[in-house]
Amino acid sequence: STQGVSSAASDVYKRQGRYGESELIRYHFNREAGVLNPIWRKALAADEFGEGIAMFGDVLYQLTWREGRVHRYRKNGQSLEDLPALVNDREGWGLTTDGRSLIASDGSDTLFFRSAKDFSVEREVRVHHRGKPVSQLNELEFIDGKIWANVWMTQYIVVIDPASGAVTAI
Repeated sequence: STQGVSSAASDVYKRQGRYGESELIRYHFNREAGVLNPIWRKALAADEFGEGIAMFGDVLYQLTWREGRVHRYRKNGQSLEDLPALVNDREGWGLTTDGRSLIASDGSDTLFFRSAKDFSVEREVRVHHRGKPVSQLNELEFIDGKIWANVWMTQYIVVIDPASGAVTAI
């Protein structure tokens, strides 16, 4: 099943989850024809469940759900070159970037701003709405200075102020 999509220029990256089926696919978007053409795919190990992805500079980061690995790939022509994986000390759910840090979720009400160099936590922000914590934050996107997150197993997408963690829109 599709777990998320990320885009950079005319490339689109799609990740699929589930044990034994997780893979990362790079497509080239042909704007004239309106068609996605697959140009690269990478299967994860059978014991890995692929989750959030984000492009930071020329490196694509991919979380695994419970395995504690952060796969990294550098664009190299039409393919992606494997870089050494980093360690995630929490579950991996969603991932995005504000251009300074990677921002990761683990299913809790906390977002973790992490270093792209070693995935260490630089800061944390608790997400809340009207004084109550908002958890189950899954797929993340950074749009116009705000973090957008779907709330797993609901129909809701929340817009989060990255400085305060306050939900500013649902």
